[in-house]
Amino acid sequence: MDTVTADYADSSTKTTPFTIKSKPVSDTKSLVGALETMQSELNSKFTALIDAEKASSAASTTSSEQDCQCKKQKT
Repeated sequence: MDTVTADYADSSTKTTPFTIKSKPVSDTKSLVGALETMQSELNSKFTALIDAEKASSAASTTSSEQDCQCKKQKT
């Protein structure tokens, strides 16, 4: 089975590289099918990464907003 590895070299991310496997392709139709499968898997993985990033940044924003609200109430 052929393997395509997507490795992003950003050391600041908290994620690990992932591997997408595809079946061997023998003709154009098989190639297109394999590429569509890989694209779908990549889309789902990157969507998950983006959602996780949004969730972590939203959590930090929320705590900052709460800090500001507390300071406003104290004054």
